[in-house]
Amino acid sequence: MKILYNHRTRGKGVEGVHIRSIVNALRKLGNEVYVISPPGVDPMNPIAKIRRKSIINRIWDWISARMPQIGFEILELSYNLFGYWRIRKAFEDHPIDAIYERYAFFGWIGTYMAKKKDVPIILEVNEVSGIKRVRKQTLVRLAKAIERKIFESADGIIVVSNFLKRHIVEKMNIDAEKIYVIPNAVDPEIFDPIYDVEAVKAELGLRDKVVIGFVGSFVAWNKLDFLLEAFTEISEAAPDAHLLLVGDGPIRESLEKRINEEKIKDKVTITGSVDHAEVPRFIAAMDICVLPHSNEYRSPVKIFEYMSMVKPVVAPRLEPIEAIIEDGENGILFDQDDRNSLKECMIRLIRDKGERDRIASQARKTVLQNHTWRENAKAIMRIYGTIIAKAPDRLG
Repeated sequence: MKILYNHRTRGKGVEGVHIRSIVNALRKLGNEVYVISPPGVDPMNPIAKIRRKSIINRIWDWISARMPQIGFEILELSYNLFGYWRIRKAFEDHPIDAIYERYAFFGWIGTYMAKKKDVPIILEVNEVSGIKRVRKQTLVRLAKAIERKIFESADGIIVVSNFLKRHIVEKMNIDAEKIYVIPNAVDPEIFDPIYDVEAVKAELGLRDKVVIGFVGSFVAWNKLDFLLEAFTEISEAAPDAHLLLVGDGPIRESLEKRINEEKIKDKVTITGSVDHAEVPRFIAAMDICVLPHSNEYRSPVKIFEYMSMVKPVVAPRLEPIEAIIEDGENGILFDQDDRNSLKECMIRLIRDKGERDRIASQARKTVLQNHTWRENAKAIMRIYGTIIAKAPDRLG
């Protein structure tokens, strides 16, 4: 099948990982996939993007960080004009059979063009208007109205959590039968536990330490300050514990200040930014991996990456995570925002290597059986098959 993949992200971080992984998995199944991205964005080649900080990328940085929200949302609406031109050109250049779109607020052009060209479209929905999010919306009523029309027009909708499915069905009255819950996943060939753990620990100066690790952006919503508070108390109860924070971001300076104030500088390592290709090596050095915070509707990619690397994961007790992790079997769950709960889970694992190893082994089995990008791509193709079976003449 010839699939047009349309997105309006900056192709960075976890968004870029997700796009690359789905596109590559679809291609490995024998499909031709053509990717449409915003100007200056190339999620399929992140290394080149990092090395080439073009003027257009600097503009996106400025817009994302400083533009007033109302202006930002007007730009989101305006992007449909660019999207129309790009999608129309893609249809002129290639015999497109179907569209796969990563849903973006106000982004109606994909479903419009699918109807115009009479090809099936699947929307991948990671968040919806009206729920708590980092960037608060201004034009909420307009966003909701457009969103409802987009979802009504889509042939299939993929969400990463049951929370999102319930919300779309109950709040928007969208047909539940066309909404599919597919959590995020991992590429087990990339996140492969082939590393010499002790050698990696030695390289990082962490020999003989029980390493608690986090990988991700240093941003407020990841609540690394909460993790640091818990670790300060954990380090008193477990002197051999060490915290490894892999990443960088706007709150790094405040974290380093807090580390100095708590006098735990010798117990915390911050790596700074690393290429995604290097992430598995750093995870290999970790004895316990932690997700300090999440929400009701996300499916955090990093828990799958941790699990694939045969690591015990400590994560908050939330519905999307409970759909993946069975407490005490393939991970450990703590009560969200409860420092004592997190601390108790950590100390329990620090003191019991046998339990760490048992949980880690089950974690890898879980992702291999149920949560690889290849399996997600197969599910996407089954959904296309269901859509086409209902209207076979719509296959471009």
